[in-house]
Amino acid sequence: MGNFAEQHRGTSASVIIRAAFDAFFGDRAHDLPLQSASEDFSDLPNALNTPYSYWGIGGIDPETYHAAEAAGRISQDIPTNHSPNFAPVLQPSLDTGTQALVTAALAWLAPAPTSQRVGGAAP
Repeated sequence: MGNFAEQHRGTSASVIIRAAFDAFFGDRAHDLPLQSASEDFSDLPNALNTPYSYWGIGGIDPETYHAAEAAGRISQDIPTNHSPNFAPVLQPSLDTGTQALVTAALAWLAPAPTSQRVGGAAP
């Protein structure tokens, strides 16, 4: 593996979008563990000096995931998004993805008043 820049969770975009996701999704919002599948994701926004955020929406059938987790076989039995075997379940993946896109867009297009922002961060 090459030398890749780490995605930073503390960027203003991540802080703003995380606050919006927490407000909309509640306890369904979680931090993603560090991943190597998208190590080049930040190259384009960094080159353009523009804010960015990376998130995942799940998509694996819960029963399949829990069975793999119980067997200690998540990495073997749960395909990732770059695998030819990756096939997210249509629902609720489609609805959750749509909700995430709209929630993130609204966090930028219709931000809360400064007094209601997490840490006073502005988009």
